[in-house]
Amino acid sequence: MHQKYGLKDIESILGDNLTVKGCHYGKYFTNLRPVWTADRDSLVFIGSEEGTKQLINETNAEMIMCNRGIKIDEVSLDSKLLILVESPKLAIARIGNTLFKPSQVCGIHLSASISSSACIHTKSYIGPFCSIGRSEVGEGTVIVGQCYVYDDVEIGKNVTIQPGSVIGASATAGAAIKNEEGLYEDFPQLGRVVSGTMYQ
Repeated sequence: MHQKYGLKDIESILGDNLTVKGCHYGKYFTNLRPVWTADRDSLVFIGSEEGTKQLINETNAEMIMCNRGIKIDEVSLDSKLLILVESPKLAIARIGNTLFKPSQVCGIHLSASISSSACIHTKSYIGPFCSIGRSEVGEGTVIVGQCYVYDDVEIGKNVTIQPGSVIGASATAGAAIKNEEGLYEDFPQLGRVVSGTMYQ
């Protein structure tokens, strides 16, 4: 059974900067979906004015987030609840991130390789096949998988490192130094790599 959310939940997230039109008695939603694949229990958004009336009339969703500027004269509101806001897409993003974002798992995957000198916050996650050198990983940070974090890297709070990332490595061949025999030699990383907070 899915959690049911209503207008009060939306108001608690978005504040009172919204206008409600139509039938709101007994309306709830359990999911967010695109307007064309929505079911009765979906909350959907319509971002542009073009085709808005047709989409409102044809969607199965009963709760619809729309742009405040639409004209709703020709829309049947018998079974629909329109929630008018300045930016429907932003409103849906905030609702989704508040109500439907999975909770973060903390810990280190068994296949990850972590330096004994690394400082990993207990409320962070290191994914499968990651290699973490003598570095720091901040609270809320997620290093998804197959990432390499070399020595002297400081990753701040709430950072997401996407799969396959390499941070703090020595220079690539294009930036390496050519020696007397014409062969390239790696240039070592000098200093630290520091990422701030809330970075993806």
